[in-house]
Amino acid sequence: MNQREMITMKKNKLVVTICIVMLTLFMGCSKENSLSEYNLNGKVKSLKATSFSVKEKFGEISKGSPNYSIISEFNKDGNITSHTVFLSGEISSKEITDYNKNGNKIKSIRYNSKGNVSEITEWNEFGDITMTEKLNSDGTRSKTIKEYNYNKDGYKISCKNFDHNGDLWLESKYIYNENLEIIKIIGYSEDVLVKEEIYEYDSEGNNIKYTLSYGDDIAKQETFEYKNGHIVKYHRIEYDDDGNIDSEHSSESEYDENGNEIMEKSNTNSGISISSHDSYSYEEFDSYDNWIKQIRHPYNSEKVIGITEREIQYYK
Repeated sequence: MNQREMITMKKNKLVVTICIVMLTLFMGCSKENSLSEYNLNGKVKSLKATSFSVKEKFGEISKGSPNYSIISEFNKDGNITSHTVFLSGEISSKEITDYNKNGNKIKSIRYNSKGNVSEITEWNEFGDITMTEKLNSDGTRSKTIKEYNYNKDGYKISCKNFDHNGDLWLESKYIYNENLEIIKIIGYSEDVLVKEEIYEYDSEGNNIKYTLSYGDDIAKQETFEYKNGHIVKYHRIEYDDDGNIDSEHSSESEYDENGNEIMEKSNTNSGISISSHDSYSYEEFDSYDNWIKQIRHPYNSEKVIGITEREIQYYK
């Protein structure tokens, strides 16, 4: 594999990673269900999105080879039950999620490209994570079990974290503002402050800043800007143990009046700096006004550099 192919492959993987990260961020917003998070209309049963490179022949632009595909399946409540990412025609990752009768998550299982379980997450009836089990890079597994205490109004006030041996390794306390929004989570180990998370909000209750510290050292900071329910600016900095910037990522987005993304700008620097600034146009929509064909251009250019097509199936 030559250097150009390596860079292209890393860009494709970065695009998929950014898609997943931004999806996760949107899922943190207050939305009705997964369909609203995806900006989908109608009772969608499944969604397949495939990104293609482009080729030009005799002045005509056509689809090239596929870069990646993402297949998502939804239940009748509009919540995502399966999410599969394909790279080069092979499964890169897959996540399956189960819900209770009230539509709340109760369990999700993630698989890696080898088909092995890479992560298991479980939730309680309050929507709080009670168990996570992860496959580490060395082949071992780590497991955390969480036990919460709630006040009479159902707000969590503390949480105990146990490892796979049942040993307590972290106890967290939750602090709220007058709007009952969590503004600080303080973590102790044997009565010593070891972890602190700070949240800041705007007047509409959106999280606009997040800071994670271990001891006296800041490990990560994230900032968010919103417009019409969308995150339009995002910035993340992660620090090493010496307080130096280890990695940095920023992104900006713009949306049309129907909630479709029309501009995306991103920059990631974690040893290798990768930047992009693209705009999007839409050529085809189905009867539910969901887009079927998206065209990617360099910003302020009519040149076509990518095509994404979607296949959407609906419940009858």
